[in-house]
Amino acid sequence: MKDPHRVMNAICTFIGISTQFFDEYDFRVENKTRSFRSMELQKLGYRVNMRFEKILNRNPKLRKMAQSLYRWINERHGQAGMQIDSETHEKLLKYYGDENEKLRHILADNYRRTEFPSWLP
Repeated sequence: MKDPHRVMNAICTFIGISTQFFDEYDFRVENKTRSFRSMELQKLGYRVNMRFEKILNRNPKLRKMAQSLYRWINERHGQAGMQIDSETHEKLLKYYGDENEKLRHILADNYRRTEFPSWLP
């Protein structure tokens, strides 16, 4: 996320393909996960969007302005609301445990990685 051009160039170089495609590529975030202060307001916003979708599609500036206003009012910023409970976290660790262990060994043995994400114990 911090430097997508560098990462994609490294991947392309690693697999032996041209990096040229990413020279001018725009790495903008699409379909970003969002959390909201009020689910009732979110449901209302969804219904309003569906009702006026044709109008908003013909007027992208109006759509963008309405989205910005709505997000300013109802979006929860930062990591608030994005955490999973400890029970779900433990289930995921158990479910993916064997595969994560294999990945850890691959990264350590083949790429000499010593730092790993928190979900890769």
